[in-house]
Order: sequence, then C-alpha cells, then structure tokens
Amino acid sequence: MFGFLQNRQRARLRAADFPRDGVRTLRRHAPYYKKLPGELREELQGHIQVFLHEKHFEGCGGQHIDDRVRLTIAAYACLLQLQRDKAELEGELSSFRAAIGTARQNIQQAELRF
Repeated sequence: MFGFLQNRQRARLRAADFPRDGVRTLRRHAPYYKKLPGELREELQGHIQVFLHEKHFEGCGGQHIDDRVRLTIAAYACLLQLQRDKAELEGELSSFRAAIGTARQNIQQAELRF
C-alpha cells in the first residue's frame, strides 16, 4: 500500500515543472548538465525533484547547506540513475538488503558466542 502511494508521489514530483533558477544552478555548478540531450535533462530533473523531496541535508563542520548546495549534490547523485531500468535497481536493492540481513545474522551469532 505504501509503495503505491510513494510511487504516485514520485510520479507527481517527476512531472512537476523544474524551477528556472534550478536550471541556471545546474548549468553553472554541474557542467555535464548542458551537454545532456533534452530527454536526459528532463529525466535528470525528475530524479532531482524526488531526491530533494526525500533526502535531508545536514552541514558538517560549519558548512552551510543552501538550495544551491542541495541542488548540486542532488544533480551529481541522480546522474547515476539516468537510463537505469527500475527492475534492475530493485534487483540491486534486494541483493543489498539480503547482504545486510546476512551480516546482521552473523553479528548476532557472534554476539551469542561471547
């Protein structure tokens, strides 16, 4: 149920207009952006909208996190998602979850031995 709602919300975020200020920031701080074909730019913008909605940013060592920093970080993070098949991503996530589960079991078993 929650997956359905999350997918619906993500679809809305991807379909939303990308702010003009955001495009200017990407052109200035993510040089690869202006070299992307139009359809890949749109796909990237959709991924960025979702990323910014779902992720929390926190500065470290006095680093101030403003919209420019958030957008630049999101652009580089979302570049990795371009043209990736959703099923492929889900498969990788399942493998990762299984590895974490195995690691947790190993830790629990090791704790029981002591």
